[in-house]
Amino acid sequence: IDVLKAGLKLASEVGDVKSLAKLDSTLSHAYAIKGESYLAIEHAEKCFQGASKIQDLDLMAPIARDLTSAYMFAGELSKTVPIFSMVIPLIEKANKRSESFGRPASVYTFLCGLSGFIMGFLGSFNEAVELCEKALANALLNKNIFELAYSEFSYGIATVQKGDGVLAVEHLQKCVDYLEKSQMTTLMDPTLASLGLGYIYQGDSKKAKKFADRAIVAACQPGAASANAILTQSISALVYIEVGNLEKAHSCATEAVQLSKERVVGGWEGTTHLMLGSVLAQMGDEKYEEAVDCIKKALKILNEYNLKPWLAIGFLNLGEIYARFGEMSNAMESLNEAAEMFRKMGMAYWLKRAKSDLDKYIT
Repeated sequence: IDVLKAGLKLASEVGDVKSLAKLDSTLSHAYAIKGESYLAIEHAEKCFQGASKIQDLDLMAPIARDLTSAYMFAGELSKTVPIFSMVIPLIEKANKRSESFGRPASVYTFLCGLSGFIMGFLGSFNEAVELCEKALANALLNKNIFELAYSEFSYGIATVQKGDGVLAVEHLQKCVDYLEKSQMTTLMDPTLASLGLGYIYQGDSKKAKKFADRAIVAACQPGAASANAILTQSISALVYIEVGNLEKAHSCATEAVQLSKERVVGGWEGTTHLMLGSVLAQMGDEKYEEAVDCIKKALKILNEYNLKPWLAIGFLNLGEIYARFGEMSNAMESLNEAAEMFRKMGMAYWLKRAKSDLDKYIT
């Protein structure tokens, strides 16, 4: 970051506008990875607005990549949609899918993959798969191991949000293989955690726990991106809840909540409170009110930031908690809300669970 700042100062002194924009954009990406999302956004927004005015694709494309990444890390996922929806077609029209635009690899691959990742969290799974397919096809064409790793990661994350254990495990395992081969550590911990969740959806609790354990270790290794920690801890908490390891689930959820207090993370804060509330509900009757308050707070945040899959899971968990404590009217309302959301998004695994709960409590 200090080197980039020095470059910015020099570019400014000599009046090199184009280099200034490129360095500002690179600095934005560095801040995003470090977890300083709002500094990242501040730099990237300024660059993107300038590049858009002059319609300079060579500037717009890499800056769109950095701004989309910055918004994602800040939990402002909905703000990315107008950006990638404009820039991806421009890159396609210019036939520059393999161009790096001064970045280490194809901007098109990264932007399509990241956009697919984002659309998965927003619950638009058809669009997510279409974008991930574009990323993967381009990565295969370019034969770039870093592009392949990222496109498989994005595809796996998008499908695990839907609850598709088969596709999620297929793509995430390929991502792990590429990451190990390239010795790329920045994506390893969220990949392993999501792989564990994929095995939950396949009904293999033993493998799910193994990968969650590996994810927690990977998150502490040199090279792990601190900005990924909230996602890793939240997904690992969900895995540990599902396998019945409440001690580890509580540890991960508590860590995720603490991390969300240290920086502004937008919608990601909702996932942390959802996991903490879900764990607390299983730790004794005396935790009931705290658990419900925690999940209600999560629902408010997740709804505000439009993270629909996690919002639906939140309604399901809240409904199950209400039912466990005999509040059947509230339980049915929450479970019906969850079931309808799962149905609309095509989340078959979770819809089956919601229907099972409804059938059980109706009778």
